[in-house]
Amino acid sequence: MINEKGRTYGSGPSFCIAASLFTLSLALTDDQNMERLPGPPCDGPSAAVRPSRDTGSSFVELLVSIALLGTVIVAVLVTLQTSVGASSIGRDHANAHAWLQTASDILYSTPREDCGTASLSVEPAIRATYQSTVRGTSNPENWLAANIEIVPPVLFWDGVSTYQTTCFDDSGINLQLITIQVRAPDGRIVETVQVVKG
Repeated sequence: MINEKGRTYGSGPSFCIAASLFTLSLALTDDQNMERLPGPPCDGPSAAVRPSRDTGSSFVELLVSIALLGTVIVAVLVTLQTSVGASSIGRDHANAHAWLQTASDILYSTPREDCGTASLSVEPAIRATYQSTVRGTSNPENWLAANIEIVPPVLFWDGVSTYQTTCFDDSGINLQLITIQVRAPDGRIVETVQVVKG
């Protein structure tokens, strides 16, 4: 095929395809989007169109985004779980402390139980009586009465320097050291307080 300037072009579909690809490659190197460049005279469009750039995300970018999002979500969930756990522990501490305070006040105000004599101590009976007293106090919601107890043994002042398991009531020394313990339902919190009765 001869154009108007006397230049010879090939003809046929294969030539037009090759020429169109060459023109398209020239268009892709140009900075202007969708610029129309002259091409060889073929059957069909005589110009090549530069396609716009692909502005979508690649599969790798999508995977990275999902991984980053998952990391953020996990971090938020861990922080939330830690906050809830700390709040629960703080609440259990407050409940245990309040229950111990109430039980110790009531136990202190009840009459003292005689422990017997040095040779015949009735410490188990005294402890059972005191334990019944503290378990009769108002307990926190969902906390069983069994969560509070008198820690064995009840100790007795020797009149000199220390508390012992020997009873000194027959010597006129009647101070008693009683340890009250409260345990949270899940067992994570254990608090104690000591009461001296005389």
